[in-house]
Parts: sequence; C-alpha cells; structure tokens
Amino acid sequence: KQWYQRRVAITAGKIKEQLNRLDNLTKKIEKSIKDIEKLGSLTPNLSEAIAACTSATMLEQVTAAYKPGKKKSKSEQARNAGLGSVAEQLIAGRKVDFNTLVGSHAELKSVKNVIDGTKDILIDIVRTNKFVLECCERVGKASNN
Repeated sequence: KQWYQRRVAITAGKIKEQLNRLDNLTKKIEKSIKDIEKLGSLTPNLSEAIAACTSATMLEQVTAAYKPGKKKSKSEQARNAGLGSVAEQLIAGRKVDFNTLVGSHAELKSVKNVIDGTKDILIDIVRTNKFVLECCERVGKASNN
C-alpha cells in the first residue's frame, strides 16, 4: 500500500510539472504571436509553426529572427526586395532566371545577391514549416534516448 501511495504521489507530481510546463509554453506562444503580429511579420505559416512548438527551445528557434528590436531578418529584407515570388516559383519546381532580377531593387546588385536573398527566404520557409519542425523535434528526442 505504501509503495502504491508513493507511486501515485510521484505520478501526480510529474503530471503537475508537465501541466505547468505546458501552461508556460502556451503563454510564451501567445506572447510570441502577439509580438510578431505587432511587428507586421506574422504570416499564416509562421503562426502555424509557432503554434506547433512543443518546447521552449523549439519556440526560441522559430521566433529568434523576430525578436522585437532586432533589425529585419535576411528573409524579410529579401521579401521586401521582391524575392518572395521567386522562392515560391522554385518551390513549385519552376525554372527562374536570376539574371533578370539584378537591379530590380536597390539591394539586388548582382546575381549572387538575388540567389542569396532567395536562399534566405527558402531557409525561413523550411525553418517555419510545421512538418519540418516536428521531424526535427522527433530526431532530437530520439537522439536523447
């Protein structure tokens, strides 16, 4: 009987600890979404990726580039330079002539600038993709076992 009571107490303690962790994470997720929304940087994909975070570490990785007071991320700068549609075309499997984009914006002075900006957007898309994040989380958990 003593063993059972001790086991129940330990289990109840672990459940309470887990609930507190999830409550704190939920509050952090809500705050992150509000903060990023205030910056005008919240996209549906980013919102979904933030909501899918299952740990504070994962949330930090997803939102690091959007901390208030930080300068614009490379992907935001590239999107402002008009490269968002280029990244979308590449994801769709279409061919893109990067040469035609040189000079279309002040920051796009060379083919290298165009390619680098497009890469930054693609990295951001992958980094905020819910499926990719969940896979990374599973890999991390598996490597800790």
